[in-house]
Amino acid sequence: GGCVESIDASLLIVEDDLFTCNTLSEYLKRRFRCVWSANTEEDAWALYQKHKPDIIISDIEMPDGSGLEFIKNIRMEDAKTRIYVLSGFPTQEYLLEAVKLHLEDFIRKPISTFKLNQFVEHCGAHFSTAKIILSHKENIAYSYKRKVLSIKNHEVHLTHMEIALLELLMEEQGQIVSYETIEERLYRDKEFNKDSLRTLLSRLRKKLGGCLIFSHPDIGYRLVVD
Repeated sequence: GGCVESIDASLLIVEDDLFTCNTLSEYLKRRFRCVWSANTEEDAWALYQKHKPDIIISDIEMPDGSGLEFIKNIRMEDAKTRIYVLSGFPTQEYLLEAVKLHLEDFIRKPISTFKLNQFVEHCGAHFSTAKIILSHKENIAYSYKRKVLSIKNHEVHLTHMEIALLELLMEEQGQIVSYETIEERLYRDKEFNKDSLRTLLSRLRKKLGGCLIFSHPDIGYRLVVD
């Protein structure tokens, strides 16, 4: 698989239908830094208070009172969170309310992958600090903008040379990057020897938790994203 960009933002899903909620959650977990979900307005409010998510997707036809009430309560104290509304049939009245509540957009039910991708793109345009997922299994991502690794949501800081090596390997992801290329790109103004490169590589590997980078003796190194 290639590098999937994930958006550096947190997301709360409010949806009373369990199947829809789980489907949304599973799909969007791969695309956002953090995803929480709630099936009742009460749970949604508790999660909102605790985590203050960047983005909320909320159904407005909730059985325990209107989802619109939940959004109104949020807007009373918070104008910043981006709110998207899920609805099968937004009525004129809803649409007028939506304008007042500064909603981003409606996502029409039934939900399709196409609509979700549009939503992800919409969010991506706003939270442009995309992270690149290096490993789904180990939950490892890299932020180009901030030059940090996050491993299981903990940030790991890299040295200037580690960043340069990792970005070079990511550029050629899946391909072997030769010692010559590494020397050319990383050691332009420094003395190059394979020992210093080995030391650099073993430090980077350790920070990555020992996986992802493979050695090809006498040729170079390769980064494999899983």
